[in-house]
Amino acid sequence: MQTLAGAEEALYQHWEVPGKPMTVYFSRAVSGAILLEEKRGLMPRRLPEVGGILLGRVTVEETITIRIEACLQIACEHLFGPSYTLSEDEKQALRHAVVRHSVGAEADMGVVGFYRTHTRRGLALDSDDMQLADLFPEGADLALLIKPRLLRRSQAGLFFWTEPTTPAVKFTVSGHDSRDFAAAQEVVELPQPAVEQAEAVAAPLAVSRRPLWASWWVQGPLWVCLAFVLGYSTAQQFDRVVPRAAPPPRDPYAISLLVLQYGDNLRLTWDRQSRPIVLAQRGSLTISDAGQSRTLDLTREQLRNGAVAYHRLSEHVQLRLEVSLPNRRSVSETWEASATGQ
Repeated sequence: MQTLAGAEEALYQHWEVPGKPMTVYFSRAVSGAILLEEKRGLMPRRLPEVGGILLGRVTVEETITIRIEACLQIACEHLFGPSYTLSEDEKQALRHAVVRHSVGAEADMGVVGFYRTHTRRGLALDSDDMQLADLFPEGADLALLIKPRLLRRSQAGLFFWTEPTTPAVKFTVSGHDSRDFAAAQEVVELPQPAVEQAEAVAAPLAVSRRPLWASWWVQGPLWVCLAFVLGYSTAQQFDRVVPRAAPPPRDPYAISLLVLQYGDNLRLTWDRQSRPIVLAQRGSLTISDAGQSRTLDLTREQLRNGAVAYHRLSEHVQLRLEVSLPNRRSVSETWEASATGQ
């Protein structure tokens, strides 16, 4: 990370992206706003993630310069747990917010990327994040993950949609980098009436001063301990009354194909611990695209350790993975996609 002089050093963190003619300026007020909103949602065991849109400016001269000046939070009801996984209505709110700010109520500032907090292990974009990539316009390629940590500087990484597992830049941020965190953030709530679903409502956050005893740093650990004690006691009583239902049996011959799509690029993976892959002697991948078909031979080592990346040529693509097992048996799974979805 390079050092800036004067007042600009206090307002921004600044990097040159390795391997790209690109410079990124990240407002400290934005990181403060994101971390502040993350601390509002205290839950037992794990904090709920928050996310939304990064707003800023892009200039192209000898190099590309991106300035991240603000963030627009897209509300998530966390119907699927604490992870930032949006429902269809919430994706619609994100889509309209992106369109509105790309066209621009503010001509000098628009959408430059996506952000969310990361309260799980590791630091990488997941399949839920990649499903949102197509909602962002061309040029809005940045994805920011911030991993909050108690009493320490938080970890963060800047990603590109085309490289979801490897951050282009890793750095740390502090929730105390700006005195006016809320000025850099707005919240988009889900519209209530059905006729208003096309419009997302943006409302500024307000920051109020509270006495020390009422702060998150004091009450947070107490609430976590209380929730753990109550949860453990309730679970013990529940186990005595209601027997746990056995999980449904898993298909022993399922390969569990998974394809991540970002633009015209496809990444095919599978369950490397599944029984067919463990017993496989060899395999083959048949790709049907643009009216043509070709087959790739896969070795046992490639099946157990690899993945396949493919750049689609047409709207309709079919991928078929076949695994050869002992005694002349085989298992196959097929995945199809088009320009409008699977």
